[in-house]
Amino acid sequence: MRNARGLMARLAGRRGNAVVELSLVFILFFLTIGMLIQGAWLFHIWITLTNAAREGARYGAVCWGRSLQACDQNAIVSFVKGTNPWNLWLIDPNQVQVTVSQQGDLLVVRATYEVPLIMGFAGWILPERMPIWAESAMRLENQPAVGSPAPTPTPTPRK
Repeated sequence: MRNARGLMARLAGRRGNAVVELSLVFILFFLTIGMLIQGAWLFHIWITLTNAAREGARYGAVCWGRSLQACDQNAIVSFVKGTNPWNLWLIDPNQVQVTVSQQGDLLVVRATYEVPLIMGFAGWILPERMPIWAESAMRLENQPAVGSPAPTPTPTPRK
């Protein structure tokens, strides 16, 4: 009992320390939770853009016997924006910039989206909108095989 009174007497001048310490811990805790949520959101958007770029490259790569210009780059762009990996409440497909280019026998589709950051206090460290991009390259399937006849649009009937 005597030790308890001595302890209480020593702590009598320290009123409110626990409240201050708890508020500092809560600030760090909520800051960490906010960074985890923002990081998960950015990662999800990157995965979505990667899937959309890959689907666009697959769509454009199978232009049988045609050049990239005949594949119609606008058709590839509209296919990428029209594919439905988008979660409409996270990404606005109209804000996604899609570029299509040909590098040798590769078709390269690049999708870029500027993500608005939801952590307001990060404005003094990070830009207001963070660009995230994904790129996919696939071999064009319209290259004729050496020594083989040119493909015909319709199969020849067997007799």
